[in-house]
Amino acid sequence: ESRSGIDLDSSFTEQISRFWSEMKLTFLVPFIYLSGCEWLTSMAKPSYDRKKEDCLKRLKVGKKCEERGERQKWFYNKTSGTCDKFTYLGCDGNANRFPSREACLLLCNPESIYNTPSTAQLELTCDEHDGTIDTSLPDDLCSLTPEKGARCDGKPQGLRWFYIAENKTCSQFYYCGCGGNQNNFPEEDACIETCDPQLYDYEEYGKNLGNSDTTQS
Repeated sequence: ESRSGIDLDSSFTEQISRFWSEMKLTFLVPFIYLSGCEWLTSMAKPSYDRKKEDCLKRLKVGKKCEERGERQKWFYNKTSGTCDKFTYLGCDGNANRFPSREACLLLCNPESIYNTPSTAQLELTCDEHDGTIDTSLPDDLCSLTPEKGARCDGKPQGLRWFYIAENKTCSQFYYCGCGGNQNNFPEEDACIETCDPQLYDYEEYGKNLGNSDTTQS
């Protein structure tokens, strides 16, 4: 008997039990599904779970398709030892294709990263911060020109990432620690995921990881 004095017969109790079971299932299934797709998270990293030999595959620009438009990508050039930009047509590429130069170099020629301009080389003269804080929210933070900001106590200076809307890539700039604008990210992944998440095309990358194209000579 319930507190209201209404008898709960077995049939009603079973319905309640079934209802809660279904509710649990409703929330549990998406949770299991998302948990089972942890590979998506791991693929949203510069290497995309690729193998070193993927860097030796010949450039493949793919073909045009309705699902995806043309994108600026990067591939590893074995001859020059560099990562070069190309226009990917949207479908049927291969695994020698990266969203940024840095992601390409990290897998294919990590030694060269140490030959890129250092923090000291990129460091600019930083003015003292005047204490002003801009709390406005831009309509499109990813289209903003990066601002170096100003020096302030307790905030580290160093390299950060910003999005370049014109060619849909992320690049580094030197940040003085305070101020500036919101086109400012601590990591390349955060920049890409915020401003152009389609650069991480999980399905397309996954399909091409095992692509056995002819390797570069």
